[in-house]
Amino acid sequence: MNPIRAATCPDSWGVWNPVDPLQTPPERFLDEASAAGYSAIELGPLGYLAATPEDLLPELRHRELELTGVMLMGRFHAAQAVDDLADSLDQLLAIATAADARYLILLPRGEPPDQRTIDGEGWRLLAESAHTLADRAAVRGLRTVLHPHADTPVESEAEIERFLELTDRHRVNLCLDTGHHAYAGGEPVAFVREHRARIEYLHLKNVDSAVLARARSEGWDFGEAVRNEVFCLLEEGSVDMRALKQVLDETAYAGWAVVEQDMYPAPFDKPLPIARRNLAYLRELGFDV
Repeated sequence: MNPIRAATCPDSWGVWNPVDPLQTPPERFLDEASAAGYSAIELGPLGYLAATPEDLLPELRHRELELTGVMLMGRFHAAQAVDDLADSLDQLLAIATAADARYLILLPRGEPPDQRTIDGEGWRLLAESAHTLADRAAVRGLRTVLHPHADTPVESEAEIERFLELTDRHRVNLCLDTGHHAYAGGEPVAFVREHRARIEYLHLKNVDSAVLARARSEGWDFGEAVRNEVFCLLEEGSVDMRALKQVLDETAYAGWAVVEQDMYPAPFDKPLPIARRNLAYLRELGFDV
């Protein structure tokens, strides 16, 4: 059986911004990620953890933490997207290379409802930007994946499939987030089974179906849904994690599975017990932790 390695990320500690007094301090996040039993983390927003390899690597080594990948957020369907993101990309690639992280994760920026649907030219630009950024990352030895995300132009199953149709699997693939996929009305387990060849990085989260139903009926945006705990413990939500693990085993997935139970804002004492429970559940399912 191929190993599926569990990791975590700052989002599971209520971190959405580089600097924010409502967020868990970076040193506490690193300490608690290690204390919870994780051996690897994702970087989180650029500037939250140390922004240079010289500052970050000693912190990771001190806690025996690996870095799985770095995330670049942007309006990838904008005409000047690659130029606008050049400085951030360079910083992220320097960190990833120094830390031996293997993935660049592209995260579409959230849009107002009336700007969320993009036209044919927007799709062309999005694919072109993804290819260009992926090519630049490949020079540094990184693979590139796009993270479909709630309240962005790449959210629904139809939108994800259009992205796959427009992109070259040898250059860019998917970071599938099970929680965002279910939040958008998709069926994550079935989607993984159908599109496994294009999925090479995972974010694991689960969805409270009752909270989601309320979010839909009351017209909440993503931030309000998160504040009302639409994402829940991996063992408790509507996504069948046992079935997902079975599909991953059947399709020989061997890679990262990053636990990302979005919460914001969060009391500082809330994330650690949740992180421990989620990791214990992944152990029970047979993930390599």
